[in-house]
This record gives sequence, structure tokens and C-alpha cells, in this order.
Amino acid sequence: MNRLQASQTECAEEYQLMGVTTAEDVASLQELWVESHQAELAGRITRALEIHEQILSRIGTSYAAYLRAGWLHYQAGGYRRSMHFYVTAMLLSPEDCSPLYGMRNCYAAMGDAEAVARITRVICTTDERGVSRDHQFAV
Repeated sequence: MNRLQASQTECAEEYQLMGVTTAEDVASLQELWVESHQAELAGRITRALEIHEQILSRIGTSYAAYLRAGWLHYQAGGYRRSMHFYVTAMLLSPEDCSPLYGMRNCYAAMGDAEAVARITRVICTTDERGVSRDHQFAV
């Protein structure tokens, strides 16, 4: 299963938890998800964001959707907006460190070395993957 298929499957499960249960609604949301990814892969980040906003407006609260919104805003250079989505994703799934990695990228892009160091310490104390990954970069 590739990254796009995994994201689609994760979102389909979230849609069902949020009460989006008709096959047509799930299919429509999955189609939007794919369109957003295709736009991103084609380098059309603004278009990917426009499509993703449709997803957010239809499903409301979704960890995967907020995490993706953070990533898309980061790619578009909207670092503060990106961090808003990463913080919201973190609140929805506090055990997952993915939003912290995204926030660290934003702080790095904004040139805030202190915040990068602070978040890296948090990642290293909470995510075994983070320790080994960070160690690779330090070597």
C-alpha cells in the first residue's frame, strides 16, 4: 500500500467515525483527497489547499485532515497557519509526534533555532523514532 492509499484508508475510517457513512459521501471525500494529492504532486500547492479546504469544511474535525492541512500550508509558505493545523492535530492525537515534526519544520523555515531545539528535545523524549532519526542527522 502506498502513502496515498494509506492516507485514503485512514481518512475513510475517520469519516465513518464522524458519521459520514453513505458510500457516496465517502467516495466523494476520497475523490477530493486524491485530487488534492494530485495537485500537490503536480506542484500546484494553492490548488491542493483549495481542494483540501473542501474536505475540511465537509468533515470538520479530523486528525489526518488537519495534519495534511498543516503540511500543505507549510509547503505554501504559510508557516503560522500551518502551525495552527499542527497544534490542532496534536490535540486530537497527543500520542503521535508527526505534528511536532511539522511544527519543527515551520520553526526552522522561520529561522527560530530556539524553538527548533525545544521541539526536538520534546520529540526525542517522546518518540523513539525521533531519537534514532535525529541521531542520524547529527552523525
